Amino acid sequence: IDIVSRNGIHKVISIWKYDKRPANGAPFVYHRTQLMDPKGKSQGDIVDYVRKALDALNVKIGASHNEVINTKRGPIFVEFNGRWQLTDFKEICDVCIGYNALDTTIDAYFDEEAFERLPKVPLKLWKHCSVVHLVCHVSGEVGEVNHIDQIKNLPSFYKMEVYENFQKGSRVKPTVDIRSDA
Repeated sequence: IDIVSRNGIHKVISIWKYDKRPANGAPFVYHRTQLMDPKGKSQGDIVDYVRKALDALNVKIGASHNEVINTKRGPIFVEFNGRWQLTDFKEICDVCIGYNALDTTIDAYFDEEAFERLPKVPLKLWKHCSVVHLVCHVSGEVGEVNHIDQIKNLPSFYKMEVYENFQKGSRVKPTVDIRSDA
């Protein structure tokens, strides 16, 4: 959950659901990061829980990226990061929500009126989004990157980036974490 705070008021910018599964001997490999509709019941419970956690941590101003596991007993706080998340979120959030954590953080520090105008939780998703993390299962040299045009022609396609270390001729290893995904 990405939140920006000012004077102890915590505004939710985006809620993400991670799809992490075992791969290549690693227990938690990212397969997908999905932007969630902020109005779901479980999202509301998680938002309330994270706001209380931020209050307990005495967070007053700035961006935070908070990780929570939603269990049958309720949310469990896993991690607080006093920063933005590391996905290229700005453009995604602008398109899908209408604003983003980077600009909102600047407002939190320098434009109180602009910060106050934002809702405590996004009112709705304008578009749905998933960031797909490609998992490499082999070691070797990339001979060719296939299917780029087919992917770009999908009706739901918006944008893609193939990392520099996965270009033709690059040496690759199996994905074991977010830094080694394709």
